[in-house]
Amino acid sequence: MNQDLLPEIDKTLSVLEKFSELKLVGEYEYEKQKDFLSSVRQYVITKGQMTHGQKQWFGSIKERYTEEKLRDNTEWVKNYGEEQRKNALRIAGYYAENPPYFQGYVRKILENPNGVLTMQEYNKLCNNKYAKKVLAEYEKEPKYKKGEQVQFRTTS
Repeated sequence: MNQDLLPEIDKTLSVLEKFSELKLVGEYEYEKQKDFLSSVRQYVITKGQMTHGQKQWFGSIKERYTEEKLRDNTEWVKNYGEEQRKNALRIAGYYAENPPYFQGYVRKILENPNGVLTMQEYNKLCNNKYAKKVLAEYEKEPKYKKGEQVQFRTTS
């Protein structure tokens, strides 16, 4: 049996549980990862090693749930302020009007506007190239003054 695997699996499972306790990972994702880690742990006890596919998936989980990332995410949640909340609401409004992308995040934000997105959720939603363009439009000076009459035409 590969003796190094069980402590690695246990450590990853422990960090994953901390992410869950701090609400830094969704319930569905937590259960999925936890079930996999428990299953692969039992497989290692029985067979003494992991399959190639198990090694790959375990590697990606282990990379995602580290003590360092836990500290970074905890700090992120502490510093999540009005600017992040405002950006998240603006982008959620954009994606609500332009589905199907990010609908899970959109629901999460619109159902609880005062909630906090994890760093990963925020980066996926608000720091993609389309979201950056939407946020840039909010920062631009309006083309027309409030109350000014404009006429739309079919040709630009």
